[in-house]
Amino acid sequence: MKVEKIDYVWVILSWVIVAFTFTKGCLSIGVLIIYALMAALMLYHMFTVKKRISGTQTAIGEVTGYHTSDKSKLVYPIVRFETESGRTVTSVCSAGDTERLYEEGSSEMVCYDPLDPMFFYFADREDELTSPYRSYIIFGGIAAFILFLVVRAIFGG
Repeated sequence: MKVEKIDYVWVILSWVIVAFTFTKGCLSIGVLIIYALMAALMLYHMFTVKKRISGTQTAIGEVTGYHTSDKSKLVYPIVRFETESGRTVTSVCSAGDTERLYEEGSSEMVCYDPLDPMFFYFADREDELTSPYRSYIIFGGIAAFILFLVVRAIFGG
């Protein structure tokens, strides 16, 4: 997941909201405001990914190997394909998995961004590009609700 300027703005704004609502005695409302901002930010990211997906083109790619992340232990397929303009691209898929879903040497349908062909995804797995954002919204909502109740219990406001 790429960190953008809007993410940094959101962090700073969250701290300002915490400070303001705490001094006004309504920190629990601040928690809900921060969650609403986080949910809006995740929806913004989902919208930008879906917009990017809508402009992709398809190609047949060959899985040439896998990249393994040391931090998360996920494997990311490396795929070589030719764009409509004839450019050969070899790139690592941005969506990883815990297991190797494709055999090396297999041909798979990929969708790529013609403006940035290094960005691609497997044609049958586009949902993986937005599902983390949905998870953040759901689990963030649960955490915000629990935090709301805890703040209300401790500070009363």
